[in-house]
Amino acid sequence: MTATDRLPKISAAEQEHTDAALAAQLELEAEGHPGVVEPGHAAVRFTNPATAGDCLSTMRCEMHRLHAGTRTATTRTAGSAVWQVFDGATRGPGRRS
Repeated sequence: MTATDRLPKISAAEQEHTDAALAAQLELEAEGHPGVVEPGHAAVRFTNPATAGDCLSTMRCEMHRLHAGTRTATTRTAGSAVWQVFDGATRGPGRRS
């Protein structure tokens, strides 16, 4: 067994629930209800159900969805962050279209 084999896996069912939760946040925003991180930006944070803390002891896991053209606020973190674009494109910090 490798270290990777011991990491939690996100199942197809969990991906469907995550996709639905992100879509629902943006739909509620479109109807005038609060609940998104900022306009056009929805997020889901995964937690350990036993402790309500981060799902991994060394890493936070979040999924974000942005409407096309959404500009997000600059943030700072005390550590590293990995971002992956699954659909669409991204422009890094400081880049202008």
